[in-house]
Amino acid sequence: MARELLVSGPRRSKGEIAASAAERLWSAAEYADWRGCSVQAAAHERCRGGGPPFIKLRKRVYYDPCVVRAWFAQHQVNSTAEGER
Repeated sequence: MARELLVSGPRRSKGEIAASAAERLWSAAEYADWRGCSVQAAAHERCRGGGPPFIKLRKRVYYDPCVVRAWFAQHQVNSTAEGER
């Protein structure tokens, strides 16, 4: 019997959960590619704790695409005067 990985995160609607279940988790390299940065830059981001939530299983790192996109959406600004959040 296969086990499902349950990850706590932001509450999602039924539609988002269904979409999330259809998408597989991203590896660290896939996240870095989506983000447009190097794998090393993504690793530094995880160390500093400033990036999106991730899942670590032993030595492997995974990202839930829905959580990553939601995290990025929360960091939108309308002007440079708003600065870092």
